[in-house]
Amino acid sequence: MNNIEIWKDIPGYEGLYQASNLGRIKSVDRYVKWNNRYHKEYKQLKKGKILKPAIDNYGYLIVGLSKNNKLKSKRVHQLVVETFKPDRNNFKIMDDEIRENINLKKLHINHIDENKLNNNIDNLEWCTHKYNQNWRCI
Repeated sequence: MNNIEIWKDIPGYEGLYQASNLGRIKSVDRYVKWNNRYHKEYKQLKKGKILKPAIDNYGYLIVGLSKNNKLKSKRVHQLVVETFKPDRNNFKIMDDEIRENINLKKLHINHIDENKLNNNIDNLEWCTHKYNQNWRCI
């Protein structure tokens, strides 16, 4: 395992949020525009920080990401994989599945050690639904 933390922009949130290979999410330093009550525009530096994730009803870590005044709840493992392994062509399948028949948009993310809280990129892989469901049996 690589203990050096590498940060990359999250696709779709460039300049706003970054994911690390160790499974953490942070906001980046940026200037935010706002108007006071006299309609005078100001710019204020908003310091970046590591986001504190919550746990959703299924046991996955989630964070809230804001863009264009819209807040979206995102699973951390999905953000990490989409940032560091955007190529979905390298995915795991069951022996009886045919690779050419797989819809790449419907791939799942497998936690190799089965720990939903371990979002290190070395612990995550693209896979089919069937592979993910049968992971414990392999």
